[in-house]
Amino acid sequence: MTEDYGILPDMEHYSCMVDLYARSGYLDDAWEFIKSMPVDPDIDVLGSLLSACRIYKRIDLAEFISMRIFEKKPEDPGYYVLLSNIYAAVGRWADVKKVRAMIKDKGLMKKPGNSWVQVGQCIHSFLAKDKTYTEHGMLQDILRILSLEMREEGYIPDLISLAEDDNIHEHIN
Repeated sequence: MTEDYGILPDMEHYSCMVDLYARSGYLDDAWEFIKSMPVDPDIDVLGSLLSACRIYKRIDLAEFISMRIFEKKPEDPGYYVLLSNIYAAVGRWADVKKVRAMIKDKGLMKKPGNSWVQVGQCIHSFLAKDKTYTEHGMLQDILRILSLEMREEGYIPDLISLAEDDNIHEHIN
């Protein structure tokens, strides 16, 4: 990129490279790439690798990366929740409880996710789990239809996250 086109990589380029390695399962290569960067990696670069640790259940790397993230951005609850979910994925409930306690002790609040869905010419914006939205029923019907069509095409949803939420509450409450 630099030699052939004279383009100097910015943090977004580094983040994309880490994401490509990580999504392909090459987490150690992603970490080596981060270590070889000529600049200090930002949160997005580290967060890409942490997300992949959840998929590939790499607790060792997740713990190391999350500590680096917490040093850089201790006020962001999203990465604490991600680490908690990584622990839940492997059944480490005591660690889930510890991370959730850290979130509470630090007074951190995770903002609800905002979704945008376009149906015809109308764009609907609503918060995650908000059942008070006026078009909630219609949107749920459309999502059910889309889900059925996707399954007919061979899509298999990853329901681990939903199961983890149930298990988290069952094990830490």
